[in-house]
Amino acid sequence: MRADRTTWRLASARYDGAEPEGGRRLLPRNTVHKRIQRRAREALAKTQRPLFVCKGNVCRSPFAAEVWASSSTVACCSAGHYPIPARSSPAAAIEAAKLFGVDLSSHRSRTLDRDLIQWADAILIFDREQESWFHDRCPEALDRVHYFGALDEGPIEVPDPFGGNVETFAAVYRRIRDAISAALPPLPTPSLRRHPSGNNQLQ
Repeated sequence: MRADRTTWRLASARYDGAEPEGGRRLLPRNTVHKRIQRRAREALAKTQRPLFVCKGNVCRSPFAAEVWASSSTVACCSAGHYPIPARSSPAAAIEAAKLFGVDLSSHRSRTLDRDLIQWADAILIFDREQESWFHDRCPEALDRVHYFGALDEGPIEVPDPFGGNVETFAAVYRRIRDAISAALPPLPTPSLRRHPSGNNQLQ
């Protein structure tokens, strides 16, 4: 776990362009990305309980969970660290998701809690705000936390499209779909079930 947390801190410093504490030299950007990428892909290949976490659980994480559910027999869940639950996805998110065959109209957000964190064996986050949340609130889970953006060759963070238009959401959703599709070959006929949290999942 110590090595994972060190990598995490160095990664944050590298992408901030700031020196880590103690004046240690920064790793080259491509070295950091490859290390985080390898760690995330290995976790994704082995996971039996993936959890997708963004800020509000109304934009990125519910879409990722739905795409995962259509591509894997492994049950998943999604949540957000925003403290108000049961919120609907924005209209632009719902419209953009339809372009990818995903229906977010009935989705209601779930607030991240310790039971859900303990349930997950791999936690996929989208930006540094979630990394900070885990550092501050649940550092013991950091060995299971991975950047979703590390799954492809793009930036390590997947930006929050909240407040954007349909085109903004579609660009983010395309990246999420493509990253999951590349990691998990789609199933021909998925069978949908519902997790106790209310998230659609496969059995």
